[in-house]
Amino acid sequence: MEVYRFEFISTTGCPSACHVMVSPVHSLVVATYWGEGGSVTNECESIAREVVARHGLKASRLLFIEHYPEGLWQNSKETFKLIQFEHHETGFANPEWIELHTDVAREMLPFLM
Repeated sequence: MEVYRFEFISTTGCPSACHVMVSPVHSLVVATYWGEGGSVTNECESIAREVVARHGLKASRLLFIEHYPEGLWQNSKETFKLIQFEHHETGFANPEWIELHTDVAREMLPFLM
């Protein structure tokens, strides 16, 4: 498992960052947004492309989870969403979000605690 701050330029040209946890064995990426620039929701395709390339993950097996911590915005609850992509030679496209129950996500991802 590798954990680090992932810095990038958003599609609008804004310096941005998220916290990334990568498990190469499982082709798992958890991207946590802390309010710095472009959101994981808006930048998920480029984050996925760059993290997959950096870690040599199998794109066809990618499990990409978007995480927003509790309290990021006023009265906001913690959320986890699995993002499924179409994968092409040049990257990822057409994301679809599947909401994960917070308790289940925390049980599956105990390293977030």
